[in-house]
Amino acid sequence: MNTRADLALRVRELQTNVEHLSGELRKTRSWLGRGIVAGLIIVAGLVGGLWWVNQRAVKTESQVAELQTKFDRQRDFALAMSEAFKQQAELENLRLPDDEKLNRALATAAQREKLSAADYLAAINEFIDAVRANPTADSSDQMLADFAQRKSFEAVAATVAAQIQPSGTLMVSGTPRLMIGNRPFEVGTRFAATYNQQNYELELAAIGETTFTLRYRGEEITRQIKPIQ
Repeated sequence: MNTRADLALRVRELQTNVEHLSGELRKTRSWLGRGIVAGLIIVAGLVGGLWWVNQRAVKTESQVAELQTKFDRQRDFALAMSEAFKQQAELENLRLPDDEKLNRALATAAQREKLSAADYLAAINEFIDAVRANPTADSSDQMLADFAQRKSFEAVAATVAAQIQPSGTLMVSGTPRLMIGNRPFEVGTRFAATYNQQNYELELAAIGETTFTLRYRGEEITRQIKPIQ
């Protein structure tokens, strides 16, 4: 009896152990399955991330190439305008003011590109802004931007000067005022003007006894005050 009882006890112990091992095996399989799924998710995330980074890189490269192409075209516009201006300047028999030379140069260069003078000038202004925003811009681009900005400024300043027509100056509390009609304007006043369908804002930088100075993008030009007769 003792032997059979011992045997039955051993059998039950073995059954319990087998059940425990089966449970542990199921747990292990469950955790292993979860681990595989988690690993697959991580791998998929890494693959997706790499694909996204690659697509962004391709898009960025495309955008940079597009911007460079646009900049090159704007540079060509500024260079063509510069050459056309110089050709106008070489025609000594015309004896035109710089603003008129610029108008003719813009019209000539724009016609070659089948663009309006306004669109052509807008592209040149974008070229100037791009050069000014790049501290490492090529020296030749800087010189070209300086020339284009100076000439466009002179033309705009001439347009503004023709529009405001000051009649003289007036001292108010020891400070000079530029008289335009019956209104006095102090240094710092900003005048809006339109040139070739482009809007500009020029600052009244200085007032002398017989002159006034306008400023635009760091460029200044001084004009005589011609009293209206």
